[in-house]
Amino acid sequence: MKERKRTKDVLEEWIVINGKPKKVMRDNGKQFTSKIFKHFLEHNNIKDKPIRRSYLQLKEKWKHIIR
Repeated sequence: MKERKRTKDVLEEWIVINGKPKKVMRDNGKQFTSKIFKHFLEHNNIKDKPIRRSYLQLKEKWKHIIR
């Protein structure tokens, strides 16, 4: 629970500094699938954009190639 609330706090801080995003791309980690986080996105009219697992795997492969 503490980590999930912390994720919301980090996003709130990011919004104060950078402005509100139109959408948030996320994986399926518990901190991003919690009711707290989903409510925060809905309350702030931010679209929730889960990314597919295959996208994450491809991204990791490219990180190794680029290095």
